[in-house]
Amino acid sequence: QLSGAAPERKGVKERLKVLAGLIRSRNFDRHISSGFANIETRQAKNARTHYQAAKKIDPQRPELSLLMAQLLDLEKSLRVEQALSLAEQAIRQDDWQKAKMYFAGAAKDAPENKTATEGLQRADHFMELLGSLDHYLKNPYRLSNPDVGKQAEKTLVQAEPASAYSFAIKQKARQLRELMTRVNRLIPVTVISDNLTYVLVRSVGKVGVVFQKNIQLKPGNYTFEGTRKGYKSKLVQAFIPYDQDSFSVQVICDELI
Repeated sequence: QLSGAAPERKGVKERLKVLAGLIRSRNFDRHISSGFANIETRQAKNARTHYQAAKKIDPQRPELSLLMAQLLDLEKSLRVEQALSLAEQAIRQDDWQKAKMYFAGAAKDAPENKTATEGLQRADHFMELLGSLDHYLKNPYRLSNPDVGKQAEKTLVQAEPASAYSFAIKQKARQLRELMTRVNRLIPVTVISDNLTYVLVRSVGKVGVVFQKNIQLKPGNYTFEGTRKGYKSKLVQAFIPYDQDSFSVQVICDELI
């Protein structure tokens, strides 16, 4: 009896094995089918869940490679869409550093995407403009130098169209324009002496021997020099602020040699 039952038991096991295989195959097909359906509806997270479930069932099936290829394309597409959306949000907030970061991410994923590459170029340009404007605003007295002034003018020309898209650029450009006017204006300077000391302004010109004389100088640093026979020369360092409407300096040689 035992020997007679063995073949029957063996047959049951084989049938169970076949049935299990059919169930596994059916489950695999179901996950693969659901995964592709999720790709169609752009549900990347659900598609990846079905891919992973199918892979556990049978990691050798060729359908997995096809599903993964489409899934990676979808995930990349969604990343690009999200990055571009966040970049536009950053632009509305006038945050060009963030916009650059998001555009750069989108351009890395999709170098053929014009919105991403052109957005990255614009963000780079706007950040360079902001950097240049800040540099001039932090070093106002250099603007009295003709060469520096010319470069600042070029920056302002570039900033004009950009101002329509960035309030920060518009505001900084206005500040720079006002600053250039103030730094390059002539400020009345009263030179006070003793009518015995010869006074000159180094690298500018002579004042002469005077009790008091009004001259005009641009804002910035100056060295006033006084000389008098028999007396030690005197150097007076004077800094004329751009936000001051008048200034006075006293230069008198009163120490005997």
